[in-house]
Amino acid sequence: MGRADEYSFLEDMEAAGFSNEGGNGAEIGLGYHICGEIAAGTSPVQAARELWLNSKLNEFEAAQFVRIAIRDLCPENV
Repeated sequence: MGRADEYSFLEDMEAAGFSNEGGNGAEIGLGYHICGEIAAGTSPVQAARELWLNSKLNEFEAAQFVRIAIRDLCPENV
C-alpha cells in the first residue's frame, strides 16, 4: 500500500497546470478533502463531478485533479 506524497502531488499539479489562489496548503487541503470523500464511499467520478460543479475547473480538469489526488495523496483508494 502506498503512502501520501504531498511533494509529488504539488509537482504533478504544477506540471498539469493547476494552481490554487489559496496557495499550496489550500491545494493540498482540497486533495485530502477529495481523498476523504472517496474513502467515505464517493466514487472518483462523482468526486470529479462535484469538483467541476463547485469550482472554476472544466470537466477534464476536475477529473485530472481527482486522479492526481488519488495517486499522490491516497493511493490506498486506487
